[in-house]
Amino acid sequence: ECLATNPFFSNGSCLMTINFGDQFKVSAQLTANNSNRRQLNGSILGISRLPGSLEVLNRTTGMLVTCTNATCPHAQLVRLANGSQAWANFAPFSAFGGWMGMVNARSSQDYQSRAFKFFSYISKPDNSIDDVLDLTSGIDPYRSSHLQPSAENLARWTSSGYDADATLAYLQVISEDLGYDNVVLDIRLQSMANVTRTVLAAVADNTTWGNQPIDELLLWGQAAMESELNHSGANPRELQLQYWQLIGDSPGDGKGPRQDQKQGERLNNGAIIDNVSTRGGFKGTLGLAVLIPLGTVLLAVVVGLLVWRRVTGHRSLLYGAVKAPMAGPQTTLLITDIQ
Repeated sequence: ECLATNPFFSNGSCLMTINFGDQFKVSAQLTANNSNRRQLNGSILGISRLPGSLEVLNRTTGMLVTCTNATCPHAQLVRLANGSQAWANFAPFSAFGGWMGMVNARSSQDYQSRAFKFFSYISKPDNSIDDVLDLTSGIDPYRSSHLQPSAENLARWTSSGYDADATLAYLQVISEDLGYDNVVLDIRLQSMANVTRTVLAAVADNTTWGNQPIDELLLWGQAAMESELNHSGANPRELQLQYWQLIGDSPGDGKGPRQDQKQGERLNNGAIIDNVSTRGGFKGTLGLAVLIPLGTVLLAVVVGLLVWRRVTGHRSLLYGAVKAPMAGPQTTLLITDIQ
């Protein structure tokens, strides 16, 4: 189970953990007050970036190869436990995306302006630092001012009960990771949240606690991911193009499918191009090209009239009756009770 804090690490029975910033907050406060906790008495809280890898995936062959200056342009020379040196590739993971504030675009300009001012107010340095320091907020440092190693900023942390040395290490690690050339962001694709939570979490649990062979786990994970995507209603082709864009790839650079590739043509990696229009695919479509726009125009007129009627009714139902502002995607803020 993925928790914001690891209880085994917090009570001193676990040596290390990989977790969200919530874990640091709890641990740094326990470290600052470790004289009252026997299991943490005299302990030192260490903070480090995520570990790197001595190997990297060759996307052409699908095989792992040893890191060198050529294969891993972002690698760093590290000293191993046996005293030898090796190139390690680091890809700091900026997990869980972040928090956002939104307002309905169909709201009045005055309402949008007020909402913007509210978001601006709570994210100002002197206001937002209180949320960051709050042990229960779930909000990590997100402004450069939050990450400054200055005496003034550190004093804010220590006055809130955090260990000074651990806090300084924490802020430095985050700053280095955010400025790293090879930093990795969340996969912002449709249905990816379900894939990562249901598939990767299960694979990680089996790898950690089970004895199932790695090859079998990988095959199971691949099948589970394909099943999740197939039942999500997402267009595989669109997901593929979006994924290439996220990793800095594109169909025109030789790594992805070319724009002139024909439908059904097999790529080097075995994938088959689908839903791609070709010059020959437009033959015999003139009649549809004329009828569809006419039907679309008529439909657009009808929809436009209904939308106009709904808007003039001020958040009304389709035929003008006033609709209560229930919780949903069209509701930005709902006040249910005033004491």
